[in-house]
Amino acid sequence: MLSRRIVPFVLLVLIPATALVLPRVFAQNAAPTSPNPVVSAVLQQLGDRSPDEPFMLLVELKIKPGTRADLFAAIKAASVPTRNETANVRYQLLADPTDETLFQLSEEWKNVDGLTSHLEQPYLVKLLADFDAILAEPPELRVLVPAM
Repeated sequence: MLSRRIVPFVLLVLIPATALVLPRVFAQNAAPTSPNPVVSAVLQQLGDRSPDEPFMLLVELKIKPGTRADLFAAIKAASVPTRNETANVRYQLLADPTDETLFQLSEEWKNVDGLTSHLEQPYLVKLLADFDAILAEPPELRVLVPAM
């Protein structure tokens, strides 16, 4: 008699409840995902400064000869949506006046979380993929912070 009451309870309550709880338990115990390498580099360069403070990111780009138009098209496609991000203060491509293959992408962010979100956007993922065919070498990153 008792088993007639327990079986429906197990089937209707315990099994569905377990199915809801177990994924959360495993997710909480899962190893944290590693941060984006750009974010890691920025955090390292920020040192003891709070990631909640504004900073400037200078990205030096050395392009392959003949890819200048490709660089401009790729940056242009990402510029408008990037400038519309709430954490973005400035996003500008600068050219070296004496070397046609050297550029600086000047980015100013309100905080590291804003940069992290930016790096996850589809237009940025596409830009980074486009860089594979455009860049002659990996970009160099430099972080600057307000001095006063």
